[in-house]
Amino acid sequence: MQKNHKYPAEVRAMLEEALHHARTGRGKAKVLRRISEEADRIRDRVLKKHGVLDIGVPAIRALRDGRE
Repeated sequence: MQKNHKYPAEVRAMLEEALHHARTGRGKAKVLRRISEEADRIRDRVLKKHGVLDIGVPAIRALRDGRE
């Protein structure tokens, strides 16, 4: 990983564990559970703030019809 970064050591450790899991399919259960819980919290905050954002269907239709 890059040495010049601004992420706290704890965040870097979780990122490295997530990358290890993505590469190997294995990881430390405790860290992966913590990553999953944090992702759930972030998703919930975004949903509360913005609601469900339906951007996929309009984007696909625009691409299909040759619009941007």
